Amino acid sequence: MRGVEVLKVKIYDLSGLTAFSTEAAQIGDDKSGNAGFLSARRGHVVSELSHRDTFSAFEQEILARVHRQSFAWKTFSLPATA
Repeated sequence: MRGVEVLKVKIYDLSGLTAFSTEAAQIGDDKSGNAGFLSARRGHVVSELSHRDTFSAFEQEILARVHRQSFAWKTFSLPATA
């Protein structure tokens, strides 16, 4: 996906709450019932392409974009502190 501009990043916690978003107002949103989130929890990578007349990213409206949405499950451990 070289040359593709990333407009938004969202990270969900294990329960489906938005733990991080480049759109600060979306932090805390409950996506536990979202089909993409549920598929990712089952270990599937899910992507879809769609066209949107407007798209909200970085707290601004962006007009006429092809939108790619992907869900993937990734667990990680934080480094131990001394």
